[in-house]
Amino acid sequence: MSSGNNGSVALGIKDAVIAGGNSTSSSSGGTRKGGKAVSNTGSGNIVQNLINNSRSSAPARDSTPLLGGGSGDLPNHSSAGGHGGGDDGLSGGGAPLHLKGVAWLLGVAVVVAAALFGLLALRRSHAVDSVPFSHVTHPLQPTALWGAVRRPYPTGAWWTNLVLNKGDNNVAVLPYAIKATDDNGLQISYSYFRHLSTKMVQADLFAPDMAMAAVENTSTHYIESYDPLSVGLVFPTVNHLQHNRPSYYRTHLVRGCPYLTVEYYGCHPLVTAANMITVINGLQYREEATFQAPALTGSVFEITVISGQQWMLFAEPAITFRWTKDGKLTSISSYTGFLRIAVAPVEGIKHVLVEHWRAYPTGGDVSLDYPGGGRGGEGGGERGGEEGVSLNEGDMMVTYQWRRKGEGRLLMLALPHHVEILQDATLVGNATGVYVTLKGGMTAVLGDRWYMKEGLPVPVDVGKKGQKGEWTGDGGGGFEFRAPRGVGNEGQKKVIREAVMSDLAAIRKGDFKRWNKTDVNDPYWEGKRMAMYARLAVIADEVGMVPEREEAVALAAAVMTPWLGGTNDNPFLYDTTWGGIILQSGLSNPYVNFGNTYYNDHHFQYGYFCYCAAVLARFDPEFVRKHKRALTALVADIANDDDASPSFPLARHKDFFDGHSWASGLFEQNNGKSQESSSEAINAYYGAHLYGRATGDKKLESFAKLLLAMELRSTRWYWHMRNDSKVYDAVFAANRMVGVVGGLDATCHTWFGESLEYVHGINLMPFTPITEALLDVGYVKEEYAVLSPVLTRQEEPVAEEWKGFVYLDHAVLDPASAWEEVQMLDKFDSGNSLSNSLWWVATRPGAGEVGKGEEGGK
Repeated sequence: MSSGNNGSVALGIKDAVIAGGNSTSSSSGGTRKGGKAVSNTGSGNIVQNLINNSRSSAPARDSTPLLGGGSGDLPNHSSAGGHGGGDDGLSGGGAPLHLKGVAWLLGVAVVVAAALFGLLALRRSHAVDSVPFSHVTHPLQPTALWGAVRRPYPTGAWWTNLVLNKGDNNVAVLPYAIKATDDNGLQISYSYFRHLSTKMVQADLFAPDMAMAAVENTSTHYIESYDPLSVGLVFPTVNHLQHNRPSYYRTHLVRGCPYLTVEYYGCHPLVTAANMITVINGLQYREEATFQAPALTGSVFEITVISGQQWMLFAEPAITFRWTKDGKLTSISSYTGFLRIAVAPVEGIKHVLVEHWRAYPTGGDVSLDYPGGGRGGEGGGERGGEEGVSLNEGDMMVTYQWRRKGEGRLLMLALPHHVEILQDATLVGNATGVYVTLKGGMTAVLGDRWYMKEGLPVPVDVGKKGQKGEWTGDGGGGFEFRAPRGVGNEGQKKVIREAVMSDLAAIRKGDFKRWNKTDVNDPYWEGKRMAMYARLAVIADEVGMVPEREEAVALAAAVMTPWLGGTNDNPFLYDTTWGGIILQSGLSNPYVNFGNTYYNDHHFQYGYFCYCAAVLARFDPEFVRKHKRALTALVADIANDDDASPSFPLARHKDFFDGHSWASGLFEQNNGKSQESSSEAINAYYGAHLYGRATGDKKLESFAKLLLAMELRSTRWYWHMRNDSKVYDAVFAANRMVGVVGGLDATCHTWFGESLEYVHGINLMPFTPITEALLDVGYVKEEYAVLSPVLTRQEEPVAEEWKGFVYLDHAVLDPASAWEEVQMLDKFDSGNSLSNSLWWVATRPGAGEVGKGEEGGK
């Protein structure tokens, strides 16, 4: 991660530099899923010609407004944007940290060579970091659809459907969804037109409402660039590929843009509606055979299709279309310029679209600022500039800097979780709530920068007079290794001490019937087991059991050691193809171990390792020193804070626009990416944050804390459904918990079943101090009322390990009852224990009097 003078880094865009005109193709093609080979069969002369032509045909996309280099180019109205120029650091004593993310810009000619010849040789010049696991080539190779994206690949990015298999499945850009097709170009869906809501599913169904393409045929597409808020896609025409004539179009798929923008160079734009266009600028198409639609020239076109949908189409420079009888708009001449299209769900939005269409985004950078440089915000700080938003202890500032072209103020759309923390934003009231997505109505925002003040919630009883129990938070917002308040009385401590001894005795005897599952070759189940031991260590320490703490620490270290040393039967490997830590088992079967080898669920699995490593760093620093390289690599696989790392992508699973993570890795999904266990994603960043704190890595500590805060906020918006939900319809929100959130759908089930205890439990586990920030009393009052009836279900009674999560949920509302309930359990989830369950109940607000009748002591 490169740092500026002020100690900050910004998630931005980098250029892939093409030097000298010499190219070396790889000697072997890649294998796609399904076994289709990508062969290298091209001519070196053709490759050289394409590289030579790249200088004029595809300059860096932020240095010119269009792809072309000829006289037809438009003047560049690109703006540095924002309120005032330059980088907005923090002043007033803070030590801001900015992250610079990854995006790759390529010459079109080089990528065309890749498309033709499997040329995927562009790689970072410096060597892979020294990752202390055996290195292996992945069985799935990147295809030419990835363009010049290089290792480490962003396997968790929201847009991977553009590059998996044929690269033609749905991608949720928001407010639109798109498909990139070779035959029909860019298909655009305003999926809310087909909104569906049932008891079990809420979805916005994809259908191609409009398409933007070229008359000239295209046979491929590929990624031109990406950054935290956008992805750039290029469609070369056959003329470009076969005749070495610059001719292509590209789109900037920028999150939260109310328009879809396509830049054309040297080809004939073609605009098609799935339902025939019937009215353009008041002129109605007539069915009579004698009707001849005139050529339409202009920059603004108001379109109505036969279904009644209203769309606005804009062109710069002005374009002349032929309106053909099949309802298509075809440019009558080769065109260099840009088209923008936007749906008009209501009549009143049209004038807003007309006012702002000339300014369009080409991407976005994300800056992350922390006062004090990371540990709790010593000294505070204030963002420079006219707004002067203060950052207090625990606050973090997230800034979106939209890169843009054109004149006028940039119009973008924010999701509900953005609006909750936006600072000094200019909102457009008559354009707010007009565009609706799976994640609710979007709010229109003007300007090139968004400032959002993020932070962890404050524990409910912090600072209250007469607070029961002792304050034991370790700083940094109150959620660290211990709960914000300690175990409240000696009666509780006595029972918890007995539970610790009981849990350890069962482990010593090898009596694992107390836990639901063990699998020594699966990092998910072993991760849960080592994290459970780590929790025993923390709890034993809190209640003054030093020998038991040391025993639990040794148990956790013993489980983790074979994984770090590669001595178990299913070792970790470093994948030199994609850039990440994977399992040996998946090299022959993509679906084993929850798809780990294909980058599914890494944060769920490695998050438990991170938590365990943090506890070991606290109590056994020598273990961490001995295994530092392996632990550093494992944490970086899911929470890498260095965008310059040659080994791991930045924050592999995190979506910096949606706020939450995506779990699905290199698996194509029909409704975009998805994530099931929101709470295990939270646990991953909590573990990484604690590891950074325990090892003194302030940069990781702060970065992971920001990832954690973002995950918490988006989980409360998009997984937790209250009675007054502004996101989900009442019929679906009645479930109170979403099981799986996808790009275009949300479901009340899990990948392993539909029972309520599964849907709720998988989004509650594991119970640690950070869980208090997830489960506020107001929400749990509504949620527990839906969940608790499973406890009396006669048919297929709830299993004990799932019943335990219901009881721990109950503790948020009634710790006294939950205290009795958990003591009746005889089996626990692999990541839970009797000790941990009692600890959770005892440290709830208001639990200070619970268990007082059991005083006594060890």
